[in-house]
Amino acid sequence: MQDLLEQLEKHFPTIENAGDELLPPVSADELNAAEQELGIRFPEDFRQLYLWHNGNRGILFLFGEFRISPLKDVLKFHRTAHRSFDEDYYEVSDDNSQFKDCIANRKWIQFADNGGNTIVLLDLDPGKEG
Repeated sequence: MQDLLEQLEKHFPTIENAGDELLPPVSADELNAAEQELGIRFPEDFRQLYLWHNGNRGILFLFGEFRISPLKDVLKFHRTAHRSFDEDYYEVSDDNSQFKDCIANRKWIQFADNGGNTIVLLDLDPGKEG
């Protein structure tokens, strides 16, 4: 992941205002606190992403159509989205068993969106074949 981020960083000088688009990195202590609050351990690549930059503002399209959410927004979404979480509410089905059959899961961490109706989740509780 570190190599990929370094390669990406090399292109930013060619993109007007790219430096203003990226937020300063979080600290390892902030990541550890987030993990403790969520009751999970982020994969190392995910940790490196936030230690590199704490998301982006979403003005430029540095990551396709997606904005990577700042860590505080990841936590805020998780707190509010799961207030009405019902462990018995099952709706989604996956014949390949890559995902668990549920509409919401406390170990699905939203970390990016396109400002519309598409979100990106980190699945920390995959199905048997995930």
